[in-house]
Amino acid sequence: MCTVSWRSSLDGGYQLFFNRDEQRSRPRAKRPQEFYTNGRRYIAPIDEKSGGSWIAVNDLGVCAFLLNNYEAANGHIEPAKPFRSRGEIPLSLCGENGIDRSADALNGIEKERFPPFFAGMIGPNTPCQIYGWDGRQFEKLSLELPFLTTSSFQSKAVQAYRKDRYLEVVRSSADEKALFAYHCDSAHENWAFNPLMSRTDAETHCISSISVDSKLAKFEYREVDPLQGSLRSPVSIELRLTTGITPTPGN
Repeated sequence: MCTVSWRSSLDGGYQLFFNRDEQRSRPRAKRPQEFYTNGRRYIAPIDEKSGGSWIAVNDLGVCAFLLNNYEAANGHIEPAKPFRSRGEIPLSLCGENGIDRSADALNGIEKERFPPFFAGMIGPNTPCQIYGWDGRQFEKLSLELPFLTTSSFQSKAVQAYRKDRYLEVVRSSADEKALFAYHCDSAHENWAFNPLMSRTDAETHCISSISVDSKLAKFEYREVDPLQGSLRSPVSIELRLTTGITPTPGN
């Protein structure tokens, strides 16, 4: 139950938005903070229950994120050993020295120890890469749009609606304001279908936005008020990039 979208900018940077949807009973995550591991600094919010995260960005401008693969999970056979938390994955990937090494690390993990997932990575001057693990096969995916959504509720119908709304709200302009407007969208009368979703058992907990330019990675975190359903004021944290971005030829 999550939605992510992104766009590249002319200076070699990018903007990315992520709606985290969770059970109402799950504790709210700790707000983004800075960590240091393997010589890398990174920003991430931390899940109170697992100690992991669904999204992080490091001082090389590499962002790693993760969504649950609900459709695959429905037919997945439980392993002999207990599953590890998928929240380990984004933090681990942001501890690597560059997006190529992050991709190698993702390919090298013992995937059978994790429930099905989708994992993504994007970096300066680097297109977003999406990988899928369905419990049997791990592969790099090719998406029609710079957008991915999952839902445990009426998966196909919800995904189709959110895709149509993405095309309506974002495709014509594809700028940062349009992406944010899409992630706040609640046009459907059944709120379970919306990017900013709400059900009796689950809701959008927060919207994370990451913006990387030539010098900084900026993480803005907006919690959703569980009583009113409105966005709280953003919490912002910045990380200076270790190396600047060199624009690609022609930019």
